[in-house]
Amino acid sequence: VLTNYTITNLAEGTHYWNVTCNDTVGNLNATGSETRRFTVDTVVPSNIALNTGNARNFSSSTVNLNWTATDATSSVVNCTLTVDNVVNKTGLYSATGVMANYSLTNFAEGSHTWYVNCSDYAGNANTTGSETRTFTVDTLKPHTIALSTVATGLNSSASSLNFNWTATDATSSVVTCDLVI
Repeated sequence: VLTNYTITNLAEGTHYWNVTCNDTVGNLNATGSETRRFTVDTVVPSNIALNTGNARNFSSSTVNLNWTATDATSSVVNCTLTVDNVVNKTGLYSATGVMANYSLTNFAEGSHTWYVNCSDYAGNANTTGSETRTFTVDTLKPHTIALSTVATGLNSSASSLNFNWTATDATSSVVTCDLVI
């Protein structure tokens, strides 16, 4: 006889179940059925921490992004990486509480945004995801250095000279220069 029985308010975590039966005259099937395992998991993955610093600059078009996600019940979470508001990669499985790394290649020059969403094996999805961070790809050297003073061939009677220049870069807002004499 097929019997259905519903149990409500099961606690979070792993549970085991089996069935033993007896008939109307008291004969007991003491070995019962096989024992099966199931997990109740109603909690979404939380605390998705991005480990790659915000506003990070990369001098290569290959970028390594790191994050750590935690889940109270699942030992592994399935993460999705979104870059510039477009899903870049799905199925990035990460052990809960362990830093995950993913390398992206061939990024264009300039500023980019990224964030991570994760779900657990029970299908609980962290739809708010991590915070959004930025990174900049800058593989080009400063392309313009305009010298303003101390012209070529200058003969000066002063021992103190003021050297002026302007440097520009297509991507970086801060350019560091060294004056070599």
